[in-house]
Amino acid sequence: MTTERLERTTETETEAGAEPLHGYEALHHARERMDLAIVASADDARGWAQALHDALDELADILRRHRDASERPGGSLEEMARMAPRLTSRI
Repeated sequence: MTTERLERTTETETEAGAEPLHGYEALHHARERMDLAIVASADDARGWAQALHDALDELADILRRHRDASERPGGSLEEMARMAPRLTSRI
């Protein structure tokens, strides 16, 4: 089965010269960033809201890329249907 590559480079990664995150690593990073934003101090309400908004945008972008990669012709959903035709209705 082919694996979809999801790329998302944050400012921190770009500044540090790190490689863009892919797949589950990108999803894990976005989820972790969202969790940290949620529990951060809300003393600065606008700053807290902006950090949460940015984290949710990153997560939404990764999920959108995953959906697009999975549903494209030749993507993982098509491949799963080919490998297990009995699951086509569920896919």
